[in-house]
Amino acid sequence: MKNNIIIIILLLFCFTFTASLLTQDINVPKENKGSLEITKLAMNIIKEVEELTEERNAMEQSGLLQEDEMLTKEQAEEVIEDAVKVARECRLDLSNLFSNSDIIRRKRKIEVKENAKWEFPIKYYIQEANETLVEISLKLIENERCIRFHKLYFPSFGIPGKSPNQFQDVSTGQGRTTIRNIQHATMHALGSTHKQCRADRNHYLKITKQNIGFIAERNFRDLNISNSTTYNIKYDYGSDMHFAVDSFTKNGEPTMLPKNLLFFKTLGVDSSLTFLYVMLLNLYYCSDNSLEKIKCYNRDL
Repeated sequence: MKNNIIIIILLLFCFTFTASLLTQDINVPKENKGSLEITKLAMNIIKEVEELTEERNAMEQSGLLQEDEMLTKEQAEEVIEDAVKVARECRLDLSNLFSNSDIIRRKRKIEVKENAKWEFPIKYYIQEANETLVEISLKLIENERCIRFHKLYFPSFGIPGKSPNQFQDVSTGQGRTTIRNIQHATMHALGSTHKQCRADRNHYLKITKQNIGFIAERNFRDLNISNSTTYNIKYDYGSDMHFAVDSFTKNGEPTMLPKNLLFFKTLGVDSSLTFLYVMLLNLYYCSDNSLEKIKCYNRDL
């Protein structure tokens, strides 16, 4: 069965766009400062482990796990657990890295919750970003069907939502404020993960683990079908949410290759929303909407 996947996670009701995340003087909503600090902690520990294991190129250089995601406390703990596992396999002493007794090992599962969907219109506030580009990017998403956004001209941290009194921070990173990157970050906020992590990705990709740094392997961990919602949509090599063939490489060699080599140059291209991705969003958010269904004029899709 050919499936496409969108992770359903507990999302917040409002989000704010920022142009940078892990810089020293970043001004994030106070409700997000805890997530920012735990992300920094996790990344610092990972860097220490990478230095000890001589895998300095295993992570992307932005300071975020998958280049564009800020972690919750639970996610950060999971990342740290992976780093500890690698270190133990290398018989390394990490006792000097851990003074926080809250970092404990425990198993987690992302649950599928229908009530985790965003309610429209999604309110947003732009902070330290190109307002015109953000508005154009969101308008292009709105044009595809039922998803709607409403701009706030002043931050309103008291607006209740899925997690009361909090904003969902959406960051593009310094120097990366483009329509493509804004939409990519928004897709994460709407609940989507990177395409190379699809549960059925092994039917379409060959993952070359020997070219991936130890800790970076978690960026290629395929999802379990039980903690995601699936739709009968073909694998989208050209998705804006797909990484390039050499992402997270430790030696400059490909980390993943399409089994259909005709798509070799398609992975990781600077593209806008594809038909398949628009279909995915519509099936999740707009299935009960009466708007006319979109049509594909490419018979091979």
